[in-house]
Amino acid sequence: MLEFLKRFGLGILYIIISPFLVAFLALWLAYNIITYFIEVIRGIKHFFKGEKFFAPFPEEVQAKAILNTYTATGATTKETPAEQTAPAATSTPEVAPAVNPTPGDNQHV
Repeated sequence: MLEFLKRFGLGILYIIISPFLVAFLALWLAYNIITYFIEVIRGIKHFFKGEKFFAPFPEEVQAKAILNTYTATGATTKETPAEQTAPAATSTPEVAPAVNPTPGDNQHV
């Protein structure tokens, strides 16, 4: 009998909570649909302006500022040695296929 009352109580609880859950999911869906369309409109606007689809991250803005400062001073990223050597050539030699000139002899290849 106690098991029946426990299940009955859970059923009543689920019946009471389910409309709130459905309302929450409906609001969540509406929010996401509205946000999607706003982002698409913003993205189209950025596209026709020639910008990126999404706004740049704060890290990108900071990195661009550092790069602009670095290039404005005329500094280079690598020290170029006075004498540069070419890398060693590592090519494989071309080898002709192992095919005999007469068609009857190609069976053993």
